[in-house]
Amino acid sequence: VGPLVAALDDPAPEVRAMAASALGRTRTEAALEPLIRALGDSSTTVQLTAKAVLSGYDDPRAREAVAGA
Repeated sequence: VGPLVAALDDPAPEVRAMAASALGRTRTEAALEPLIRALGDSSTTVQLTAKAVLSGYDDPRAREAVAGA
């Protein structure tokens, strides 16, 4: 998941959104915190993508982050 996490810092919002989507499909613990941080991205597309993928996580931290987004 390392390269996908790094891609969340790419200057292009399309790349960041695709990275968030791919991270969400991994459903790994390592992806959770970067996805939560992506909720604060400057791009609405990235924010919505992160929110959508976090909604599929069965984790209280994800649910709390989505509720607060």
